[in-house]
Amino acid sequence: MVVENGVLNYTIGRLIQDADTTVTLNRSVLNDINLRLTTIEAAVTSGDVKIDGDANTFAKFLSLLDSFELYFNIVTP
Repeated sequence: MVVENGVLNYTIGRLIQDADTTVTLNRSVLNDINLRLTTIEAAVTSGDVKIDGDANTFAKFLSLLDSFELYFNIVTP
């Protein structure tokens, strides 16, 4: 993933050679994190998420993301 102009983008199979941090996980773990069945911290502790490089940089990146309620009204009257 790369953040450019305030937009987070990814390209499957593309690796950035000079990345500050590399995070490796499989899709099912990402789904569990998104569904709030687990946390990134718990997944790192269990070994399901691997962080190479500066873990503090990744933590700072996560702190910049917005947080939304899991079930929010898309359309309201």
